[in-house]
Amino acid sequence: MHAPPSTVSPLPRGIRLGILLATLFLLLCYAIDHIWATSSDFAHHYSLVARLSQQWNLPAIAHDPSLGEMNFYPRLSHQLAALLGTVLHSPFLGMHVLALLSMMAIWAALGALLLSMPKRAGLPALLIVLAMLSLNFGKLRLDLFGIENVGNFFFAQLLGQAVMAGVLVLALRLERAGQAPLLRYALLIAGIYVVAGIHLLPAAQLVAITLGTIALDSLRLEARSLSQRLRLALPGLLAMPVAVAALALHPAFAAMREISKNDGDLFPRIFSTPALIAAYCVVILAMSAWLLLRWHRLERGTARSHYLALKYIGLFGLAVSALCLLQFLLLQAGQGSAYAVKKYIYGLNSVFVLELALLPLLLRTRLRTAAPGDGNSGLFYSTLALPLLTIVAFRALTSTPPYLDASDVATLEHQLELRRDVSLPAQPGKHVYVMDVPGMPSGISYMMTIGVFGTPRSDNAMNVLSNQPLSEPHLIGTIISGSKSSYGQMSKCLLPNSNSQLALLDGECADRTLHAGRQRVGFTVADGQPTCTLSGFGEAEGGGRWSNATAATIQCPVPQIDEHPAQQLTLSGSPFLHGTRAQRLTLRVDAGPEQEFRFQPGQPEPKVQIALPPNHNGRVTLHLQLPDAISPQQLGLSADTRQLGWMIQSLEFN
Repeated sequence: MHAPPSTVSPLPRGIRLGILLATLFLLLCYAIDHIWATSSDFAHHYSLVARLSQQWNLPAIAHDPSLGEMNFYPRLSHQLAALLGTVLHSPFLGMHVLALLSMMAIWAALGALLLSMPKRAGLPALLIVLAMLSLNFGKLRLDLFGIENVGNFFFAQLLGQAVMAGVLVLALRLERAGQAPLLRYALLIAGIYVVAGIHLLPAAQLVAITLGTIALDSLRLEARSLSQRLRLALPGLLAMPVAVAALALHPAFAAMREISKNDGDLFPRIFSTPALIAAYCVVILAMSAWLLLRWHRLERGTARSHYLALKYIGLFGLAVSALCLLQFLLLQAGQGSAYAVKKYIYGLNSVFVLELALLPLLLRTRLRTAAPGDGNSGLFYSTLALPLLTIVAFRALTSTPPYLDASDVATLEHQLELRRDVSLPAQPGKHVYVMDVPGMPSGISYMMTIGVFGTPRSDNAMNVLSNQPLSEPHLIGTIISGSKSSYGQMSKCLLPNSNSQLALLDGECADRTLHAGRQRVGFTVADGQPTCTLSGFGEAEGGGRWSNATAATIQCPVPQIDEHPAQQLTLSGSPFLHGTRAQRLTLRVDAGPEQEFRFQPGQPEPKVQIALPPNHNGRVTLHLQLPDAISPQQLGLSADTRQLGWMIQSLEFN
């Protein structure tokens, strides 16, 4: 075995590690109050973390109706979050901090791979990666590692990728130090088993990397006879089935494989379809094979040791692109889902950036052995480069404005936990719903409903998520809402322990009051929870709710006016107009006749008024057709892809 390259570092290794950890701590202090995700995934992961915080002995396959598919999701990441949450006195903060650390750690590990090369090779590669990450502040916006937790919330997948990258760094260091291959195989196999408890995708990648490592080691065996070669290759041959078994026999494997078949919402910014992603995989497959070939052709000994980053980045690229192509082929055969293919995009883009950074090195006719002291010499290269890369990567990933303040969410969590443990009586067969809390989107209300209170994921919970009235009144026990919301104004339904911030309401009373109808129903943020159920409309904004499809419906209870049902309905709103484009709105109540309204730029808007049928049975459904709806993106105005037609501000019964 050959010795590692000679290095001259101006600071001891412990101080360099301390500087990196201090950088991560300062980044965490900066980011800890920022939340960049409020999707349903955010709520579902939180529900499992919260349940583990409450019940550490949760069965391996639980049957908790509030958890859904999280009943059999791999739990290691959530157990770590729950443990951290115990220290921070908040399951939410435990999950949030672990997600932020994952975003930082993945790029620290990838940077460590690059910077393991001699300075003359690693420094140019580092500068290219920094340039690519800086471009991501603007319009490029590649889906790189870390974006999983911005908008969406795939924190278990990202944590698994970070652990996998860390295992690769350790394997590189073992190989550079001249340790026996069997020790590296043991590390990789242990890594497979640990990562499988977090997420299947990075665990499968680590299996492929391990098999590739063993194959490359076999090609490098120096033996004259076949029997000698087989004897030297035996440890690797035995390690191959063990590596596969470490994943295939893991308790989480079957469950995660089943989850991966589910389709979901994922919209990559550049490669938006499985076919495009498959073509992208072929490019990365070729680049990765080139990296491995260049490394394999290096002179045996010191030169290969200096450029081990080519081997490990190449193996990583080969693994992620090959597995993605396999997933695409399974999709063509009717197995899996397009969603499973798209989830590889983060790894594909990240390895593409690394391999693009190595391109100038690969184009050299000859890779030279590092000169004495060139391995990681210089204060910047040995000590400051990795913290700088981590900072730039994290800032590039989080350049979009945060959605919420984490401190506000943690405060709400503590308030709700206190009421759960002290104020709310047990109501068998009925549940608690958090709705219309000021300053919180419906996703956070849904998160608290299923996470803090363990409310089942029935239609009522979905109504909370979509900010609609609850549709299963027999399940409503208590509603918790903002004191100034439409629920908070139902004074006759208030329960003890309501205060100036949160209102606790008797669910039956609140539902009865809500369905009695209101003469005027507003749809702006300030109006709070509407009494109407909407389909084809977006979230409430300052001016109302935009229709986001060419068809939409509004279903409302009809109020009594002077002890008689309302006979007419007036809608107030604004059409989406640009240039000379007109907007048409066709409106029909229940099965009645259609009435068309046309909105022209520069002309007074017609009054949208329609008669109610006499046989409405206390509820009416408005059917809206918006054939001229168009997205701002199609008009070149912005990146907004919603099909906007008409913003409804309010409706009034007369």
